Amino acid sequence: SVINDPARKMITAEKNSDPYSGVEDNVSKSPITGMDQERAIPSDYLMYSKIIPSLMPVNSRFISQGFSKGNRMNDLFGNNPHLGYDIVAEEGAPVKAASDGWVVMADWLSDYGNTVILYHGFGYFSIYKHAQYLLCREGGFVKGGDIIATVGKTGQLATGTHLHFEIWKDGIPQDPSEYIPQFQDIIKVSTVRH
Repeated sequence: SVINDPARKMITAEKNSDPYSGVEDNVSKSPITGMDQERAIPSDYLMYSKIIPSLMPVNSRFISQGFSKGNRMNDLFGNNPHLGYDIVAEEGAPVKAASDGWVVMADWLSDYGNTVILYHGFGYFSIYKHAQYLLCREGGFVKGGDIIATVGKTGQLATGTHLHFEIWKDGIPQDPSEYIPQFQDIIKVSTVRH
């Protein structure tokens, strides 16, 4: 008979010896479901917090131009969108990764000079333009705070020594001040040339 089957007795014995067999499953009884359940797990939260670009890329309290998406009406009047922050700093100052990520580009672009693009996961990218020197390589992994470049004034669109910094999420430019609190306290300086 099926009850006297030795294989079935072995499976029953293993199930009874499982230390977790009598433990209630609180996760399945939780009112939190689906993706929200994953977000509620502390280890995932800590991993996700390392992914979001949230570190100031340059030690500076000055910007020459802030973020503006612009629109078609602005473009008719010659005001182009500015999809990041121009952070004023001394030439050669270290540029740091805003969070952990993979270097998807570290190369020269004619308009922006030495440029680094990092992919952080979950659709987040950070972009660093006009660098004097690149200190990372394509395909490499960097930790948040690692030095990836130095501030410069390279590229045809550089108007002076600064870092142009952008954050993108799922192909849409983001205002970096929504991710990096230090941008709230930053001081805008004039870019008028004498």
